Amino acid sequence: MSNLRNLSQFVMTALALVFLCVFSVAGSRAAQAQAAVPGQSGAAGKSLVIYLSKYGHTRAVAQEIQKVTGADVFELQFRDAYPGLYRDFSDQVRAEQRIGARPAMRENIPDLTDYRTVYIGYPVWWYDMPMIIYTMLEANDFSGKTVVPFCTSGGSGFLNTIDKLRAAAPGATVLNGLHVRDNARADSVPGAVADWLKNLGLAG
Repeated sequence: MSNLRNLSQFVMTALALVFLCVFSVAGSRAAQAQAAVPGQSGAAGKSLVIYLSKYGHTRAVAQEIQKVTGADVFELQFRDAYPGLYRDFSDQVRAEQRIGARPAMRENIPDLTDYRTVYIGYPVWWYDMPMIIYTMLEANDFSGKTVVPFCTSGGSGFLNTIDKLRAAAPGATVLNGLHVRDNARADSVPGAVADWLKNLGLAG
């Protein structure tokens, strides 16, 4: 009887090991198959939101994009602070535009290697992108990336800033952008962002 009991325990243990091996192999193959499907997993599908915001308008749009897409977010900042008074600030912006200045960044953006889609947001200052946006674009390689611009302004819209962005980021595919007025109602921004991303096929 003891020998029969031992034999039964041995058989049950062996069967358990066989089932364990079968499920382990099946799980491994399933994981490999999923990893092989582009966009389902891995770093290749990551997205990044880069934005510059002085008064918070562009930041609000960037935050909504992050909510919808789950993208990483990076706030671009000046190494040297701009004047606090609007008149002095405005004079400096125009002076930088006249000479084509490239203001220094406090910190460069994250390595773009793992990102497929990069959202770039900025306020429109005196009919152009802030000069630090050119600094950032020229200091990094956007070739092969999908670049999605968004901007805020008092009402001017993008003007020709998308063309300038495209020229400063050769090799990138630049999609249609979103403009949000500075005086837009806060509760209107989420819907505008969601509709825009849905139309581009980028909604999470």
